[in-house]
Amino acid sequence: MQTLKIILIAAFFLAHAPARAQDCPDTMLRFNFDPLEVKTVFALFADFAGLAPNIDPSINYTTAIHFDCMRWEVAAQNLADKFNLKMRVENRTLYVSRK
Repeated sequence: MQTLKIILIAAFFLAHAPARAQDCPDTMLRFNFDPLEVKTVFALFADFAGLAPNIDPSINYTTAIHFDCMRWEVAAQNLADKFNLKMRVENRTLYVSRK
């Protein structure tokens, strides 16, 4: 069910991406959601990077998400810092947990 939710959110994002998003290099992301579950955003980051998500299910924050043309790693770390979360990539998996 979580995978379907991620696919639907990604499809919505692609369908509603502004024309200026085309100016963003392929290795960078731009999106604007208000509001969105933080763990869903991390799952989107993992999918974008070709990683398997391993996200602590107790993370239940929802927030406005605004990133303007930045590398996924930077956006993900900014989000982790905002909610005092620990994030790491290991063995092709994005791990996100509480500190």
